[in-house]
Amino acid sequence: MSRLRIGLLGCGGIARRHAAAIATLSDRAHLVASCGREEQKVSAFAREFGAAAWTDVRRMLDEAKLDLLIVAVPPHAHAGQVEMAAAAGVHLLVEKPIALDMQRASSMVDAAARAQVVAVCGCMYRFGDAVVRWDQARAAGETGRVGLFAGQFHCNALHAEWWRERA
Repeated sequence: MSRLRIGLLGCGGIARRHAAAIATLSDRAHLVASCGREEQKVSAFAREFGAAAWTDVRRMLDEAKLDLLIVAVPPHAHAGQVEMAAAAGVHLLVEKPIALDMQRASSMVDAAARAQVVAVCGCMYRFGDAVVRWDQARAAGETGRVGLFAGQFHCNALHAEWWRERA
C-alpha cells in the first residue's frame, strides 16, 4: 500500500503541529507539499519537513498529486481553497471553524459532496461525553439542522495522556 500524499495549506503554528504529527506516520503518510503566501516562510517550513514549497494553491493541487489537503489557515481564508481542493478530487481536513457564516460553510460542504471527497473539520474533543451525546442526538434526528456546535470543557480529565492520539 502506498503512503498517503498530504499537502498543508498554511505554515503557522497549527500547520506545524500537523506536520509534526504526519512525521510520526512515516510508514503510512508523508507531507509532500506546503503552501503559504510568503515565499521565504513557506520555503523554510517545507525544507524543515521535507516537502515541496508552493505559493499558489491551484498549482499545488494541479501538480503535487495530493490525496489529502490539510487546511490550516485562518477561517476567512478557507472559502475558495476548500472548494478548489474538492473539485480537484483531494480529500480534506479543515481546521475549525470551517467558515464564519453558514453560506460559506454550506458552499464547502456542497463542494465536497459534489466531488465525493471526504471532508472533515478538526475537533480535538470529539470523544468527550458532551460531543458523544450530541452526536447520538444528531444521528437520531433530534437536532434539526445544526449551524454551530460550541462547547467549553473545564476539567482535567480531557487532558488524559491519550486524548491527543484519539482526537
